[in-house]
Amino acid sequence: MVSDGVLIDTRPVTVPTVIEVSVRNRWVAAFELDGSPGLADDRAVTRALESVIRSGDLVLEAQASFAAMLYWNSAAELCAHVKEIGFRRFVDPTDDALAKVEELMRESGPGARVRLQDQMIMERYRRTEAPRRAS
Repeated sequence: MVSDGVLIDTRPVTVPTVIEVSVRNRWVAAFELDGSPGLADDRAVTRALESVIRSGDLVLEAQASFAAMLYWNSAAELCAHVKEIGFRRFVDPTDDALAKVEELMRESGPGARVRLQDQMIMERYRRTEAPRRAS
């Protein structure tokens, strides 16, 4: 990073995450994704950032959290997306969970959607003028 540089950390955090289906103008939980695979990555990033802050190389200037939504038109689209990009933070949905999505979509009728609400964080770090090195 250049002197006086800025690091922007934007990423999802592993929290309980529910797949929902729109049913008659309201969102209904279909199943919860198992986020245990993402916990180790979250901890590793946190430790790395804390280490750089302790060393004096970076200082946290701002932080925010927000929800980001992903939408699909069917359980099949959700599955295709999972296979295409992989959800490393989550265990793949079971066949029973996907069947629940399809059941709720049939109940809702045409226009039903599937969504995942992801919790995101965004933090801005600035490089300090005179980094201190640990001895």
